[in-house]
Amino acid sequence: ALSIRKLLRMKSTELEHLILSNEGYKNHPFAHDPDQRTYVYTLKTGKKSLTYFGSTHTNDPRDIMFRDLHGEFVQAKPDIVYVEGYTYVNQNKDKVIREEKVKSLEETKLDGEGHFTLKLAVDAGIAFESPEPPADEEIAYILNKGFSKKDIFSFYVFRMIDQYLRTQENPTIEKCKEYIMPTITRFKKDSGWNEKDIHNFTHEIIDGLKLDDPKFYRKLVDPIPWDNRVLQPTNEISSLSSNFRDIYIFRRIKEGLKKHNSLFVVYGSAHAVKHE
Repeated sequence: ALSIRKLLRMKSTELEHLILSNEGYKNHPFAHDPDQRTYVYTLKTGKKSLTYFGSTHTNDPRDIMFRDLHGEFVQAKPDIVYVEGYTYVNQNKDKVIREEKVKSLEETKLDGEGHFTLKLAVDAGIAFESPEPPADEEIAYILNKGFSKKDIFSFYVFRMIDQYLRTQENPTIEKCKEYIMPTITRFKKDSGWNEKDIHNFTHEIIDGLKLDDPKFYRKLVDPIPWDNRVLQPTNEISSLSSNFRDIYIFRRIKEGLKKHNSLFVVYGSAHAVKHE
């Protein structure tokens, strides 16, 4: 295992090949243990410490994971927290602080563990970041790998439909359309693609919405190449996206360790396993 001291002396490019691939994750014991929902570890060297809380994605306020996350946060005493999937916070920190201060910690659970962690950071008066890569760079990277625009667009929208189905007890087509529209609007800007193409892709997805099977879209955006499973283009795109993000997130964490003594990272459990 690498110490933090040794990690900081090495270049990111010397270390990135050590990040576990999706194929490697498939063979990791955690991936086959149905009783484990989180993957948590702490690395320490001298004054430097890194606590990585690999979470399950939930917005159920009754989930005991929030209690565990809060406990790890208190114990870590971080200087900065890193949260998944909230890129807007990086350019709008003053606004985020104002918004979080008027909310209760219990309220933020309804928006998931990332929002909950942001609230913990704001209340503690510490720095926060969402170390996600620029969307335009990720889209261009995947397009350069030879995938069609339709399949790339479908992956990003399917991922949001899956998120919608995970967070709604009584999903409806109208509410689902409303939920995914901000993602489509952002995608138009980030991709710079022809608006007519995106319009056609959008209507094709909406006309074929399947909300009766909560796992339908989850299977289409799962990046892990499980055995005895036929991979769809969206699965392959998901794997590329996952790898691209893992490298970028790793670089940001490494930079954070240079500037801060105690880091607290909250990402999905698969990211935690692959980064370890």
